[in-house]
Amino acid sequence: MKMTTDAATAKKPGVLAVLAALMFVTAGASAGLLEKELTGADFTRQLAEIRLALKAPAAGVQDKALNMNQVSDLLRDSDPAVRKAAIKGSRLLINNTKIYERVMFIMENDGERLDVRVEAARALSYAVQYPKVQEALARTIKYGSAPVELNVMAYKALWGAANGYPKVQAFLIDAVKYNEKDPAARRAAIWALFDGTRNNKPRECLIELLRDGNEDEATAIEAVKSLYNGMAYRDVKELAISLVRNTDTAKPVRLAALLSLSAASGDSRVRNLLETMMRYESDPELRAAAVEASSPSPDRIRDFFHLNYKVENGWYVSPIERE
Repeated sequence: MKMTTDAATAKKPGVLAVLAALMFVTAGASAGLLEKELTGADFTRQLAEIRLALKAPAAGVQDKALNMNQVSDLLRDSDPAVRKAAIKGSRLLINNTKIYERVMFIMENDGERLDVRVEAARALSYAVQYPKVQEALARTIKYGSAPVELNVMAYKALWGAANGYPKVQAFLIDAVKYNEKDPAARRAAIWALFDGTRNNKPRECLIELLRDGNEDEATAIEAVKSLYNGMAYRDVKELAISLVRNTDTAKPVRLAALLSLSAASGDSRVRNLLETMMRYESDPELRAAAVEASSPSPDRIRDFFHLNYKVENGWYVSPIERE
């Protein structure tokens, strides 16, 4: 954008307002497409739908959607707060090479403010179907000297590729099993596997982790959460049942396993276990958890197991927006 300094200053509040509205409307809008590779038709259709939504009175913005050149310029603004707002508002255009490459540059720039870099990693989760983005996130984790906060978000940003991209699956599994030494970053890699547990290798990795029984409570709970999408598989159900029944298991882990069984309430063994606990369990927290697992709140399940979900207007909300 070519303008004088005074003009730029005058326009900045208005631009930020548009960015804020874009962030509200688009938070997670593309997350539902991350389970498969985003095609040109998918993106064109969704972009058209989002633009129509932006024109609606409820969106609070009428015919003010920022174009690619405006977003690109704002990503280069001298004010880090503006760069951060531009990153948050870039989700509509993040699948454009010019935009995601700039956001990648911001994430990998050691001279950039940490919170801006973290926001860049979060935004890249919406373009994680592209190999360049996957490689940049992995590179930040493996070779960067960034604080753990950035590595945590970079791991989580890979979640949308954990289901259909074997290289990303292998990277996350190797981080969990061998490579990642920082506990918070390792838990983030476990978190990122949640959408991949319909696949054998991610599922087996987390099952093995829990069966070993050597993990701290926070890590074990994260593994239970990430296995929720694999609850249709017999080995996952049996593991959750065994965690609940084993009185040597830490109670917070048993509580998480109990809630995860809500995804298998159609299984007779699960129903019998929950009914028995509701009647005879002496620990009030475990008994209450059995009740909750028998009749779970959708909101509670969505939040606890960090699932992506669709809101009333049809948009998907990515779990990374709550991290």
